[in-house]
Amino acid sequence: MEGFRKLVHGWVGKVLLALFTVPFALMGIESYFTAQGSHAAARVNGTDITQPELDHEILTQRQKLLPQVHNDDSKIDTSKLHDIVLDNLINRLVLQQQAQKLGILPSYEQIANMIRQEPSLQENGVFSEKLFQVFLKQSGQDKNTLIQSLQVQTAISQLAGAISETALLGKKSLERLLALQNEKRHIALATLDPAAYAAQVSVSEPQITAYFQKNTASLNSTEQLTLHYITLNVADFVAKVQPADTDLQAAYQQSIATAQKNGQREAAHILIAVDHKTDAGTALKQAQDLEKRLQQGEDFAALAKQYSKDPGSAEQGGRLGIMPRGTFAPEFEATLDKLKIGETSAPVKTQYGYHIIRLISNTGNDIPTFESLRASLTNDVKQRKGLELYTDAVNKLNEAAASSKDLNALAKLYQVNVQSVPNFTRQGATGDLANAEVIKAAFSDDVMHDKRISNGISIDAQHSIWVQATDVQPSMPLTLAQAHDVIKTRLQQEQGLQLARTQAAKIAFAINQGQSTEQVEKSFNMHFNDMGTVTRMTAGSLAKPYVTVAFGLTPPAAGQWRAGVAEAEAKVAVLAVNNIIKGSVNDVPAEQLPQMQNALAAMQGQQQLQDYVAYLRSQAKLKVNVPERPQP
Repeated sequence: MEGFRKLVHGWVGKVLLALFTVPFALMGIESYFTAQGSHAAARVNGTDITQPELDHEILTQRQKLLPQVHNDDSKIDTSKLHDIVLDNLINRLVLQQQAQKLGILPSYEQIANMIRQEPSLQENGVFSEKLFQVFLKQSGQDKNTLIQSLQVQTAISQLAGAISETALLGKKSLERLLALQNEKRHIALATLDPAAYAAQVSVSEPQITAYFQKNTASLNSTEQLTLHYITLNVADFVAKVQPADTDLQAAYQQSIATAQKNGQREAAHILIAVDHKTDAGTALKQAQDLEKRLQQGEDFAALAKQYSKDPGSAEQGGRLGIMPRGTFAPEFEATLDKLKIGETSAPVKTQYGYHIIRLISNTGNDIPTFESLRASLTNDVKQRKGLELYTDAVNKLNEAAASSKDLNALAKLYQVNVQSVPNFTRQGATGDLANAEVIKAAFSDDVMHDKRISNGISIDAQHSIWVQATDVQPSMPLTLAQAHDVIKTRLQQEQGLQLARTQAAKIAFAINQGQSTEQVEKSFNMHFNDMGTVTRMTAGSLAKPYVTVAFGLTPPAAGQWRAGVAEAEAKVAVLAVNNIIKGSVNDVPAEQLPQMQNALAAMQGQQQLQDYVAYLRSQAKLKVNVPERPQP
């Protein structure tokens, strides 16, 4: 149970905080509860992964990838993305099913308790139902859906962690892995850009016609529409709030109460314990004698070291360190409340015996004046009331949107402007219109076909938008004339890539036959970049496929090179290596070995998890249907 608590507390907080800034979407988790009844992209042990779920997740991942390719959608391989996303959804589902089979799905109440302990959902240290409801409304879900989703995610995390975090790595395995990890190779890299080869390709009309006849089903016009939308911002509501003095005074009193509750203070004490050696009467007399000696000017710290029976503090002159309020026994705390800084108490009885207490510092009593806090109090009240007004406005607009198709009328309710974007596609646009939930709403049946206004879409904790579509142009099969230029470009790209691959293979073959990189550069009129001597860990400037090929090549003979071909970043590369220096465990400083062992054990754990998932898939009744791939 404690392990569960640590696990959930660690990631639920992050999930909940993230959900305040982005729409709720957990890799299709929610659809595991509603997957039946839609066309299935795959079925795992009788549970469907629906085609709409798969399409939505592909769209979400595409939006995440776009910034990495400078918003050039043509650089994203739609077919590969489809396969990767579907594969991930299947892996998650088999893990979920195994977790449920093993009975490690946390209870509804356990997850509810974790939510109640989430700091971002608390006010003054207490769970706030109001904040929770705001969160649910902004994320577009109800309490039961959230808890069910967190139950599944927790179960998957626990099962995955139980496998990946328990891998053991023996001494021999460590030495072998470190030797591989620290092996150094001198690498030369030559990249061939398929685009340069594509420019040399001549595509004939018969080739274009043949391609059209073979791929007619995938040659469609881009589905598009004119998107109209309105936006509500928290800041606009905050600006309208004019806090009354009564609001500020209430906030000030609450601030004082919180400061006093959360204040810290440092105390020192001398404890005369009541135990089997010393009865209560004797202990009290000893404490009273010490009190008199203190009043006569003797040093508190010296008496504490000599007489206090609290070994943890006696050596520190009785000092207990800086502690939050409520740390000590009630009688002890009550005495501290009455003391001024530097004052010493009369003997105080607790269950441990008699204490003489001195208050050293008290941050809880450092209460700022109302005027000194007026600006921050005003801002806090404005933010709180502004958020309340914003939340009410979101609810009212959602109610209005459910019964109206007039976006302009909704805009007038809060004096906002209707904005429009023509030719909007499933690739989205910039800013808020790149959000996956906005795109999903824009192309939903209600909005695209029924001309309805969407529900409010929470972009982040600060603003939401409502969308409506007009001028819908559905995807239609292209004629040969319409598809002509698209097909020509595709064929040029495909043939350019194949030419680059063929040339790369020839270069690698020449090197493997004994030619040096200098000789190959002259004969093929190309250039190798010297990447230096690197290890697997220091080859950071190389794409992962390049590193994999370079360190997978068999060692060449002395003075020779060995070459291979890899593809990454839309280019074909030839990797040539020589001067291989074997690694050793001695290359790692002794003090770093434990850290390295843990890191390599973690890598081994991840491999074990992958193997475990592969095993679960091999045992599952798995059916993947003919893919309905989004069109490029």
